[in-house]
Amino acid sequence: FPKPGPPAVIDKDLILKRTYPRAHWREKKGSPSFTDTGIVGQLYDQLVKEIKSRRHQSELPNEALAGRRIDQKGQILVLGDTKEIATAKETIYNPLIPQRLGWASSSTAEVELLLEFAGEQKQQYESQLISLMNQYKVKSEGEIVTGCIMKYHKLYKRRRHDVSEEIRRQLRIIREEFRSVFFRAVYNLATKDAALLALKENETPDDSGIQAFEMEIDLEDADMDSKELLEWTEKVATEAPWNEMVGTQGRVTVAAIRTYAGRLAAAYYVATYSPEMHLAGSRSVLYSFPWVVAADVIACGM
Repeated sequence: FPKPGPPAVIDKDLILKRTYPRAHWREKKGSPSFTDTGIVGQLYDQLVKEIKSRRHQSELPNEALAGRRIDQKGQILVLGDTKEIATAKETIYNPLIPQRLGWASSSTAEVELLLEFAGEQKQQYESQLISLMNQYKVKSEGEIVTGCIMKYHKLYKRRRHDVSEEIRRQLRIIREEFRSVFFRAVYNLATKDAALLALKENETPDDSGIQAFEMEIDLEDADMDSKELLEWTEKVATEAPWNEMVGTQGRVTVAAIRTYAGRLAAAYYVATYSPEMHLAGSRSVLYSFPWVVAADVIACGM
């Protein structure tokens, strides 16, 4: 029992036997049922009718499905047709988002470097998210990200509350891990941009350039330790309106932090939504990566 206090004790004579008919909206398999004409039964019938109507008549907006399929319960899955996914991304991709985050100001070499890093982070994030979905038999990205599970696997029905809390806890760990990498990369870009991005137009970034994103923070001329610098970087990029907060920390300025936070967040968005970045032949697609990791940065930059 999730609540404190002694557990409720139900007398055996009050427990319905499996042979006792249940209302049809309970969807109790293996037991007889009757049609409930009450308000709950009417609401259930209307909802089932609406789900079937949308599924068969394709009334769900393409923007919501984004190339994905829905199951019998109306849940949007992570699977779909590869051509439909690519077509959907052409519709839902909004070039104004990366543009307002400073993506257009990036050089060709910088774009390649940022996209390669964003692609690697996206792949690692989705691998962990799918692993979590498989662990708890969850089919919807929305359910796993929010922890609000509509249909539990039979193994977890008796401890739904604990499962939801555990999913939320593990997602917080995943989010904190990738946000830490994000802001460390932003700080390193702001302090080492000359070394990272000083590539000629005909050159491509190598592994050393990508690894430099995740280097330990250089504390030279800084008044804080590594953890405090990450917290300061996150605060600068997410809390105050970008046109109000100014200052420096060591060798890095607030303006530089915001510039690279916006560009890296833009790279995360492009890597997830751009049809050009979609892996050919892939039948699965996830869209939560830029929002789970950098939604607040994107909001501030817009």
